Amino acid sequence: MNTDGRQVAKRKLLEFYKWLAVAGGCYRDLSFSTDWFVSLKRFNPWDGWKDWRQHAPNEVKAVVNTVNSMPNERLRAIICLCFLYPRELKPSEIMELLGLKKSQYYRERDRSLIEFYRCYLRAK
Repeated sequence: MNTDGRQVAKRKLLEFYKWLAVAGGCYRDLSFSTDWFVSLKRFNPWDGWKDWRQHAPNEVKAVVNTVNSMPNERLRAIICLCFLYPRELKPSEIMELLGLKKSQYYRERDRSLIEFYRCYLRAK
C-alpha cells in the first residue's frame, strides 16, 4: 500500500495546479499560514461546464482539505513546500527551511505522502 499510496498522493498533488487552472484559479489564489494550513482566496470557479471540467473545483477543494486535515505540521509543511508552493523549491532549500538533514528529508517526504494519502481516503 505504501508505494501505491505514495504514487497516488504524488499524482494528486502534481495535478493540483492543472485542476486549479481548469477551475479558473491560479497560484495567487493560494495562501499559506505560519503553521502550513492552506486557504483559497478569491476562488470562485465557473460551474457552467457539462464535461470533465466540472470536477475541477471539487478536486482543488479535496486537495486543500486533505492537506489541512493532516495532523502533523511538519508533514503539512513538506507537502506544501514540495507540491503546492508557487515557486519550485529545491530539496536543499526545503531541508534548510525545515532544519532537516538529507536522510531525514527523504524519509519525512515519504511519510508526508503516505499521510496525505490516508487523509485523502478518510475524506472520501
